[in-house]
Amino acid sequence: MITWIIINSSDRGGNYGVGTFIKHLSNGLLKLPEIELFLMEVGDPANEEFKIDIRNEITYINIPYYKGHKRSIIDSTRNQEKYASRIVDLVYKIFNSKERLIVHLQYIYQFFIAKAFKDRLSCKLIYTSHLYLKNPIDTDLYFDLENKAYDLFDKVAAVSDSVMVQLINTKKIELEKVVKINNGISNDLLTIPKDRKCIRNKYGLRNEEKIILFIGRFDEIKGLEFLIQAFRKVIVNEPDVRLIIVGDGDFNTILKKSDEIQGKIIFTGHIEYIKVLELYKAANIGVIPSIEEPFGYVALEMILNNLPIVANRVGGLEEILRHYKNSILVNMIKVQSNYYGHIPDINMMADSILELLGKVEQKDSDSYFSSDLRKAFSSESMASEYIQLANSII
Repeated sequence: MITWIIINSSDRGGNYGVGTFIKHLSNGLLKLPEIELFLMEVGDPANEEFKIDIRNEITYINIPYYKGHKRSIIDSTRNQEKYASRIVDLVYKIFNSKERLIVHLQYIYQFFIAKAFKDRLSCKLIYTSHLYLKNPIDTDLYFDLENKAYDLFDKVAAVSDSVMVQLINTKKIELEKVVKINNGISNDLLTIPKDRKCIRNKYGLRNEEKIILFIGRFDEIKGLEFLIQAFRKVIVNEPDVRLIIVGDGDFNTILKKSDEIQGKIIFTGHIEYIKVLELYKAANIGVIPSIEEPFGYVALEMILNNLPIVANRVGGLEEILRHYKNSILVNMIKVQSNYYGHIPDINMMADSILELLGKVEQKDSDSYFSSDLRKAFSSESMASEYIQLANSII
């Protein structure tokens, strides 16, 4: 029996890619024998008390933040150490007798919690690297923490080849410590709605108009401003089109950038997952304009829902998408105006959107999400690889 603790922290990523990863990994692990699964939610603002409950065979442990808590980048190391120690105090009796214990981290700033577990309990630490950490953040503290964390973790899982290369070449992590494990997706968690016309009626969308869908945070790295620039060009040639933007962040900035075309854009904010699935069905195409993308869960979900994609040639997207099979990939242009050193070719993005809108037809989902992709990016395959990784260290 392996006892598996997934540590999740209150973070915007928990509502997007990291949260999606945890959902699909949990579903995959539960299908395997001899797995006892715990999900520790640290700092959920909706819960201010320590509590434990069991739902769908997962034991959830809620750990509230201490009063006055700040993110580890700017909070004191001493406070983080005390808080992490207190967390282990609360759960020590639950895990002290577990002989094969895995603590699974999602963020570098969970280092203090990871260290407290390893100091007090017989456990192994697995860290999944979901992010590119290339730009300096305020101080050197974060990167000092990062180096300590990589030394502490027993294994590091990279979600794509591009992340693995970065970890080895940029972060200088030992090759034997890093393994690539593709993120996976659970078909049984995607209850795909069938009636497209009914869904469009529900959201006030005409059946004739062409719908472009974006899903993601309003962060620079997600490239939403470039999609809006391209959308301005699209409207000139295809007036009966609408852009739906699902996500949250700095609305004021995005509204300013979409000035004069806001009547063509629907902002939904962050919405529940079933509504996301409905919009996959309602849309004609999806667009992923990210400047960098370590993996791209939205891409997997879109093609599984039979939605062709325009996306940039970056990171993990190139490992998932197939040019002119389930997507059109947009070239990047080198620039010095942002830290990442490149931006998408706006004209090519606009032309690609128009091209895909012009020829897209609804096909069987296997036309976009091939059997090879289903196997390579299934939650069952992902969970099995994590278990193999765990067995190699416990």
